[in-house]
Amino acid sequence: MYTIDLKFNIKDKLAKKLPVIKFLWNYTKSEAATDLLAGITVGLMLIPQSIAYAALAGLNPQYGLYSSIAGGLVYAVLGTVKQVSIGPTALLALLTHQYAQENPSITALLSFISGAVCILFGFLNLGFIINFVSSPVISGYTSAAAVVIASSQIKGILGLKFSSKNFLTTFYQLYKNIDTIKYTDTILGITCIVALILIKEISRLKTFKHFKFLFYMSIGKNLIVVCVSTVLSYFLHTFGKTPFTLTGNITEGLPTISFPNFSPEYGNEKYSFLDILRTMGFGITTIILIVIISEIVVAKVFIKTERMDASQEIIALGMTNLLGSFIGAMPVSGSFSRSAVNSSCDVKTPLAGIYTAMLVLLALLFLTPYFYYIPRAALSAIIITAVVYMIEFEVILPMWKHNRKDIIPALGTFVSALCFGIEFGLICGLLIDMIFLMYYNTCLSINVEKYEKNQQDYLVFTPRNGILYPAANILQEKMFSEISKFQSNNNKILVLNLHHISHIDYTTMQTLKKMVVDFKVFTL
Repeated sequence: MYTIDLKFNIKDKLAKKLPVIKFLWNYTKSEAATDLLAGITVGLMLIPQSIAYAALAGLNPQYGLYSSIAGGLVYAVLGTVKQVSIGPTALLALLTHQYAQENPSITALLSFISGAVCILFGFLNLGFIINFVSSPVISGYTSAAAVVIASSQIKGILGLKFSSKNFLTTFYQLYKNIDTIKYTDTILGITCIVALILIKEISRLKTFKHFKFLFYMSIGKNLIVVCVSTVLSYFLHTFGKTPFTLTGNITEGLPTISFPNFSPEYGNEKYSFLDILRTMGFGITTIILIVIISEIVVAKVFIKTERMDASQEIIALGMTNLLGSFIGAMPVSGSFSRSAVNSSCDVKTPLAGIYTAMLVLLALLFLTPYFYYIPRAALSAIIITAVVYMIEFEVILPMWKHNRKDIIPALGTFVSALCFGIEFGLICGLLIDMIFLMYYNTCLSINVEKYEKNQQDYLVFTPRNGILYPAANILQEKMFSEISKFQSNNNKILVLNLHHISHIDYTTMQTLKKMVVDFKVFTL
C-alpha cells in the first residue's frame, strides 16, 4: 500500500509541474476532436491578428506568426487553464514597438528577459506582487493603451507614414500630414471597420443567437476582411494598379532557431546587454507586469469555481516567452478575445494550442507569398476594432457607487498615460495606489468611551485598525485631545484597548511605551 501511495504522490507532483501529463491520462478521441475544432477556429482568428500586431510592433509580419507558434506549443505542455490562448496582444505589441525600436534582435532579447523573470517569479512564488496593482489602475491603464493603440493606427487607415512617440504627437503628425492622405486606403479602412463592427454586433443580438453561421462569421471576421481585401488588392495588381498600401514581402518558411543576441546592433552601433537594460529602464518592468497581469486576469475569468495555480501559470508564460525568443518571437501573454473563442468552442484541454500552432506553421510554409497583397488599412482596421472594446467605460459607475476615491487612480493613470506615455501612466497609477495605502493606514479609527465605576472614571480608547508608524502619532494626539477635555473629580484611569489590533510595528511600540510613561496608561 505504501508503494502505491508513493507512486501516486510522484505522479501527482510530476503532473503539477507538467500539466499535460494530467490531460493526457484520460484523453479521449471525442476530446481530441473538440480540441482540434477549437484549435483550428482560434488559428483562423490568430493568423490575421498576429500579422496585424507585428505591424503594430514595427516588425515584419512573420515575427507575429513566430510568436503564435511559441504560445500554442509551450502553453499546451505547461499551462493549466484549458481556455487560455497565448499569443501576441495589442498592448504588448505597442510596448514592443516603443522599447525594441523595430529591431528584431532587441525584440527577441526583450522576450528572453521577460520570460526569464517570469520563470523566476513563478519558482519563488512571487505572483502575489501583482496584487499591489489595483483594479482601477489596471482599468485606467488598459483603457489608455487602447486609445493610444487605436490612434496609432489612424495613419494606416489614412495611408500615411510617420513616426510618433505618444498619443499627443500622433495627432500633431496627423495634422502635419493631412495633405498626403490616400483616399483609397481611407475608403478601404473605414469599410473594413464598419464590416468588422457590424458582424460583431449582429452576432451578439439575441434574435440571431440560433444562427450558427453568424457565430462562425463573428469568430472568422478578421480572416474574412483580410481575405476579401487581399483578393481585391491582388485582382487590381494584375491590372497594374496598386491603389492600397500593401504589407510587402514576408520571409517564407519556418523560423530559424538561434540563441538571442545579447549584443545586438542598432543602426551602425553595437549595444551591450547592460546598454539595452539601461536604455529600456522601467520599460522592462512594465512589459513583465503587463505579461503577468494579462495572463492572470484572463485565466481568472475562465476558471470560475476552480482553483488556479498562479505560480504554474507564470512559469508557463515565462517558458513561452523564453523559448519564443529563440525563434525571434515578441513578448506574448493571454488574449481575452481568443480565449473567449476557445471557451465558446467548448475546448477540453490546453492541447488545442498545438493544433493552432500547426495551422500557423502551415500558413508560414504555404501562404506567405499571398500575404504580400494584404492592405495595411485592413490590418489597421483589425487592430482598431480589437482594442476599442478594451476601453472600460462600464467600470466608472460601479466605482462611483462603491468608492469614489477609486476613480482617482483610474483617471490619474488614464490621463498621465495619454499625455506622457503608457509606462509613465503605470508608474503614476502605482504611486497613487501607494499613497492611498499609506493614507488608509494613517487614518486610524478610534472609538472613545467614558464611564464611571466604583468612584473611578474610565476613559477607554479602542483603535479599530492595525497601528503602523504613520498612525502612532495620530493615536497619541487623539488621546492628548480627549484627556484635555476629560474633567472629573474622581480618580482617572486611561485604558487603551488593543483587542482589535492584529499587528503593530517597532515605531508604534516605542510610541506606546512613551505614552505609558507619560499617561500611566493601563493597557488591556
